[in-house]
Parts: sequence; structure tokens; C-alpha cells
Amino acid sequence: MSNLTTFLKVLVVVLLAGVALLPPVSVAPPVAEGQRFGPASLDVQDGWVRLTVEGNPYEMGLQQGVLLRPELRDLIAGSLYPSLLASNISVQDARRYARLVWPRLPLPLREEMQGIAEGAALSLEDVLLWNLRADLLALGPDLPDVLRDFALLREPQQPLTVERQSALVRALPEERQPWPSPLSPLWSGSSPSLTQTGTLALALWGEATHEGQPWLGAVLAAPPGGERFMLVLRRPTEGSAIMGLALPGQVGLQAGQNAAGLTLLLTPFQSIDRAFDGLPAALLVRQTLGQAQGREEAVTFLLNAPRSGGSSLLVADAAGDEVTRLDLSARQFHPVPAEGDTLLALGAPLEGPLSASTQPLRLPEGPQRGRLATWLRANQGVASRAGLQALLSEPLVVGERGAVTLLLSPTDTTFWLAQAAEGHPAPASGWIELDLGEWLQND
Repeated sequence: MSNLTTFLKVLVVVLLAGVALLPPVSVAPPVAEGQRFGPASLDVQDGWVRLTVEGNPYEMGLQQGVLLRPELRDLIAGSLYPSLLASNISVQDARRYARLVWPRLPLPLREEMQGIAEGAALSLEDVLLWNLRADLLALGPDLPDVLRDFALLREPQQPLTVERQSALVRALPEERQPWPSPLSPLWSGSSPSLTQTGTLALALWGEATHEGQPWLGAVLAAPPGGERFMLVLRRPTEGSAIMGLALPGQVGLQAGQNAAGLTLLLTPFQSIDRAFDGLPAALLVRQTLGQAQGREEAVTFLLNAPRSGGSSLLVADAAGDEVTRLDLSARQFHPVPAEGDTLLALGAPLEGPLSASTQPLRLPEGPQRGRLATWLRANQGVASRAGLQALLSEPLVVGERGAVTLLLSPTDTTFWLAQAAEGHPAPASGWIELDLGEWLQND
């Protein structure tokens, strides 16, 4: 009987190991000493979190996890799971969806997530779900139907083969720079629903601007849990340095530039044309900036990359001769023609899938669009950085949920950013300037 009991215990362990979602954290996670960890650094200036990481994908993830450990653990417990439950998404269904997505993510992104998990002393499952949250919330109550359409994969889960970075384990210092307080969560009682809070993006170049150089601007709505965006500079061992805007613990980007001047700006929207084996939009932005150097190369990459759902992307480079807007769904795309040398993109739900033969998407009518269109017509040929900052500061344009306003210059590889402060929408904090070339030299 004892032999049978032993056999059954071993069998249970083997069966449970066979259905494990992701490989467990295998090493004791290190802890940062102050605001630096190896070549990585963390600064909080003017309300903005600025993170610099360097190395291979695993090392960059490890550095982020170590430096942001308390914040990431709070985000997982206080934002990830409450927002899923508030959208009627069961954790079990979210994990099943993650099983489908994980093997299809590019290896460097999986390695970076593994590093974040180990650095922050989180499970890899938590970090993966955090990076998939936007897609999960877009699916919402439809997630069970999506899962029924696809049989769960039986492919064995291979552990990530990454050379672990040795690190000195120490206790976190009691005194840390103050972390910016979150905005009110979107899933709290009186807040609007997810589909009512899109983002806004615009682009001007050529004859539409004062000096002919391209400008990309945006107003980003507050994330569902009220989290604050941060600035990340990644200096990979191989490839171009990338500066971008992201949520802590997420490897994708809402907006970004690489050292060559390639600039991407994401405006997500909902589409019924979805696929579990594609990249979420923020991860697609990150991959493109790492793979392409110019606008045309980036457009080719985006059109051929596997995609999970709907997004609108503005793409520009340092040459500045044109800006491209691509509206993408999982299997289809639509290059939106410009109106002169200007483009607009308002995040809004779509009633159906895109196709290459459809007419340009009609933007919602209303005071926001009308104000933008009037301003663009009145400022043809004279639009400047100061003028665009003034436009993106107007309450009618920003709206009540404007969390971040930003202006990007591909020619100068520069960000100008402002964010909500003290209960007022962006740009209540005032504008800050961040030059990629200068950041690289300083670090």
C-alpha cells in the first residue's frame, strides 16, 4: 500500500507539472541597492519615473524588476486582478488565454518578462497577464467564446534558457524617491466605461509645419487602473537604443523612438477581427522599433507581423518627408490617406473588421474633432512646437481623462511630455523635454 501511495503522489506531481502554465522562478531574486542596479538606474523627476536599463533582454528585464519591485507588486495586486474581475473576466480564463499566447511571443520579449518576474519576485504568470491586460480587457465578457473557438495547445512548455545574472541580495532601502500617486481607476464606481476613453493622436509634416519637419502629438487617456506612465530607455547589447512611454512592468510601448529617429505612436481601438497568435499592439510597437530603422521599413514590418487586434499607428522617421497612418486588425489593414500633410487618429471602437478596400475610417464627430480640424486648417504652414503644445493643452482637446500629453520630434529624437497633476488633466504638470541623444550620453 505504501508503494502505491508513493506512486500516486509521484503521478500527481508529474501531471501537475505537465499542465503548468509557465516555468517557475528558479533563482532567488536580487534586490536593488538604492536607485541603481548594475548599469541600470531609476530616477523620479518632476513627477516622471525615468528608468534606464542595459544588456540582453533578460538582463534588462531583471533590472526593471529589481528597481521597480515594490511598485510592480502593488500593481499586480491592486490593478491587474481587480480590473480583470471588474470586466467580468475570470482569472482561470485569463490564464487559459495566456497559455495560447505565451509560445507565440518572440523569444526576446519572453526573456525580458522572465527577468522582470525574477527581479520583482513575482510569478511569470503575473507578469505575462500584466502585459496582456489591454487585450484581455478588450475581449471582456467575450473571452470564454474566444477560448471555445480554439482548442488549448498541447505543446510542451519549454523553460526559458537564459544565462542568469548573479547579483548581491540585499534588503530594499527604507527611503525611496516618492512614487507618483495613481489617478482614479477607470473601473471604480462613477468612472466611464473602457470604450468611452480613447486616445487622440495627430501628425503634421512638410508644408503643414513652420520648418517642414514632422511632428507627432497625442493625448493619452488614463489606463484602466489609473497607473502612471513612465519613460524607459533601453540600451540592448545588440540593436538600436529605444526610448519610449510605457506602464511599469510592461515590455511594450505606447509611443517610442529609436536612435535612428524612427518614431511610432499607438492609438488602440477595438475590432472584432482578433487572433490569439498575434502580438498585442504595444508589443508590436516595441518589436518594430527594434527591427526597423526607417518609416518604409517599419511599415513593411508592421504589415507582415502577426497581430492580435485593432490599433492605429502613426509612423515617421528622421527624414521627415511623410508620416504614415496604418489602421490594423489581426488579419487586415488599411493605410489611411492624409489630408494634405496632416493626419488625425481618435481611438474609438469599430463595429467591424478592417479591410484594405474600405474607405478611410470616419472619426467621431464632436467638439474634440471639430476643434482639431479647425486648428489644423488655420495653422497650415505655420504649425510649430509651441503652437502644438498650446493646442494639446486646451481642455476641450485633452478632455477629463487626459493622463499624458506628448509631442514627438523624429528629426531631433526628442520627447516633450506633460501629465495630469493634482486632480487636473494633462498638462497640469508642465512640459518636460527629453532628448534621446542627450540621455544616451548622460547614462
